[in-house]
Amino acid sequence: MGNAIHKHIITVFKDKRYLIFREYLSFWYFNNHKDGKHSTLFVLALSQSKKTTDFLLTATRHASKILYLLNEEILALYHFFAFFLVKFKTSEKKLRKIRVKKTPLHIEPGKLISNILWQSVLVAMKSKNLKKRLVTDKLKGYYKSQDKLVPLLDDPGQSVDTCYIRLALLHERHLKKIKEKITNKKQNNEEDEQEKWSNSIDYSIIYGSGQETVDVEDIWKREEKEEIEEEEEEVRHISIRGEAGSGKSVLTQRIAYLWAKNQMWNDMFEWLLHISFRKIVNAFDGDENKNDIKSQWSKIMNALNIPGWDTNDTNIVYSTDGLLVLDGLDEIANEINKKPGLQQWLRYCTENTKYSVIITSRPNVQCSYLKRSKDKNDQYQAKNLFKIEYKPNLKLLSHTPLYLGLLCYLTRQQRIKTPEEEKEEEKKEIQNITALDDLENTSVSKLYEKLLVCYMKWNWIKVNGTKYNPNEQEMFSIFEMEIDYLSRIAWEGLKDGQAVISCEIQERVLNIINNKYPREHISVISQWSRINSFGFLQGQESMNPINS
Repeated sequence: MGNAIHKHIITVFKDKRYLIFREYLSFWYFNNHKDGKHSTLFVLALSQSKKTTDFLLTATRHASKILYLLNEEILALYHFFAFFLVKFKTSEKKLRKIRVKKTPLHIEPGKLISNILWQSVLVAMKSKNLKKRLVTDKLKGYYKSQDKLVPLLDDPGQSVDTCYIRLALLHERHLKKIKEKITNKKQNNEEDEQEKWSNSIDYSIIYGSGQETVDVEDIWKREEKEEIEEEEEEVRHISIRGEAGSGKSVLTQRIAYLWAKNQMWNDMFEWLLHISFRKIVNAFDGDENKNDIKSQWSKIMNALNIPGWDTNDTNIVYSTDGLLVLDGLDEIANEINKKPGLQQWLRYCTENTKYSVIITSRPNVQCSYLKRSKDKNDQYQAKNLFKIEYKPNLKLLSHTPLYLGLLCYLTRQQRIKTPEEEKEEEKKEIQNITALDDLENTSVSKLYEKLLVCYMKWNWIKVNGTKYNPNEQEMFSIFEMEIDYLSRIAWEGLKDGQAVISCEIQERVLNIINNKYPREHISVISQWSRINSFGFLQGQESMNPINS
């Protein structure tokens, strides 16, 4: 069978004129076969193409014979021909020749294969949505694979199916009242301009005044049901706002995943593109074709690196209706004015009536990972949750998934004790409860300080065990390099006014740290691996982005 397949592949592809259907045949094949041997044959055969329609019918007949030898399902054969024939807009006269002649399998007209081939021709002639269907399948396959959340510290991986992000619909009239209230405060000098910003958001703005939470799948429907006093244009844009760590980026990942699983908005949008501004911002370096929208789309799609994507797919997205889910607008606040191409693309997308847009304003965050490890800890967890619920500052912090995760991390790490401490079970229980008591009036900056101590302790125990437990001062001495690194990173980011610490700043600081803390001897284990573990901190750009 392998030799027969190989023979027909060579027949089709030894002449470059037969390469006109390379794109669709290769895409179809690799989406229906996992066989490495046959894939290798196709990789060799489908390496280059020269588009022409001169040998359309001959190529089609050879292709159908290859598919037959591969024992393909009838539906796959049907779709292959439909895509192929739409691609080249073959005239009806040429298409009918396929019907009247014998098929490449030498089956008489009217038999199964001939009928399938003719039906595919009819579909190709009548349907204008086959190309869109192909693009949709690629996007859905990619987003289905993005089913895991980014881990926070050392917690186990979580499925995007398990996450929950609380949303509240903030009406325009309510938002206007809030703005007026803030303006009045400034005019009355009720707030000192030199006073430090509050470390937590006023959640009464969102969850108070009768505001209702809303499920993500209903955010478009609620706009339709809303009683509008004045006639307004159709809503196409939704802005999702909140402080760092509130779960906006996780929400955008979940939106794309649910759409790919046919669980949300499939009847509303033919395609959905999930775009992180962090991924695409560097694609506009050296912006030469700033006025070419198609070129800008190509740059963006190349940066997203979606498997199997090609220029034809980009053209379909460019010219048809769909949903853009844009994540982290504030991350490029310092870049957008320097990159007119990106600025023009954003303006084009928001002004184009073909596109609906959801846009967020912070980088990717992690959800809470409060886990239930043993039944005997139920009482302990209940007490901690009670403490959070009835301590105002802790309750405000716990509204944000990232901060709630840090609170869980603090209490969990404080449960790691030396053997001597493990013997004092009752005392340990009291100490655990007072851990949250100490945080009652803690600011966000103080919370990070306590987290840093816990993180250093965790690193120490992981390498050295629990026989010896250094005190806090000793920990800061042992981890002097890491603390120096974080301090410099924070200072450089503050000087440059960057909400997201760029790779350039990180590299500059790493060079300074490398010179300041050289390895004493080749036999000494480097501490550099520990530096990489600080990537969970909000606002630090990944120096090794993963294309998955």
